[in-house]
Amino acid sequence: MHKSNFFISFAIWLIILPLLGIPGDWKNILMFLSGILFLLVLLAPIMTKKLEDSPEGKGNNYKEGNLKFSSEDEIKKTEIDQKL
Repeated sequence: MHKSNFFISFAIWLIILPLLGIPGDWKNILMFLSGILFLLVLLAPIMTKKLEDSPEGKGNNYKEGNLKFSSEDEIKKTEIDQKL
């Protein structure tokens, strides 16, 4: 379904919903869920585009060649320092 068709259907849903005779609490819940759906339909393309455009590995702390492995002597020295 195209976005324009969705918006027309959604507008008809919002016009008809108060006229259906649904009790007030249920009507409020349906209106709230309709609003959430509307926001998701509007914002989903924007969010997916931002995720697709973000460079790969962004937020990843691993950089090749920056790993440092400690020797057993260094580990023992840090353990002794921590105890003091």
